Amino acid sequence: MKDETAIPETTREAREQEPERDQDQGLDRDLELDEEQPETPRPAIPTQHAKARRRGLLPLAGLVLLALLGTLFAPGVRTVLRQSFTRMPQATTAIYFTADPTIRGAVLNVPITVDGTDTGTSTYQVKVWTETAAGTVDASTQAKVPTVKGVTAAVVTLTVAPDAAVVWASLDGTGQVIHFRIT
Repeated sequence: MKDETAIPETTREAREQEPERDQDQGLDRDLELDEEQPETPRPAIPTQHAKARRRGLLPLAGLVLLALLGTLFAPGVRTVLRQSFTRMPQATTAIYFTADPTIRGAVLNVPITVDGTDTGTSTYQVKVWTETAAGTVDASTQAKVPTVKGVTAAVVTLTVAPDAAVVWASLDGTGQVIHFRIT
């Protein structure tokens, strides 16, 4: 049994009156504090006018939501959204010789193919010309290269001069130019 006589009476009373230490939070807590905490104010009771205003906003919010959903399902909006989130193929066009150009008598046959991807065009305009070794243009012609059974190709013919050295072909609307040495 503990000897309480060794602790003076004033010290014992002082310890009993000290606030207890809250071990979880390390804060002093006064056990004798019996003051009531002030009540939190209650929210105001909505008036009839406020209720009517809220009732009027509900159909409006529904209409806005319906309009927003309607625009998301519109084909134009869906296309723009798809294009903004998806890598879309770019329209490309390439011109090339299908085979080597050949000379038959005084006629030059130039087989040309145009490879158009996602262009929406089925006929292309090309210009074909020959040059001499000195760089002067001998003959020139323009031709349409149509798409037949999925292949855009044609043989362009033009009269060839005896001193023609190079045949050139260009695809209209682009900067693509190709050439072939014929001598």
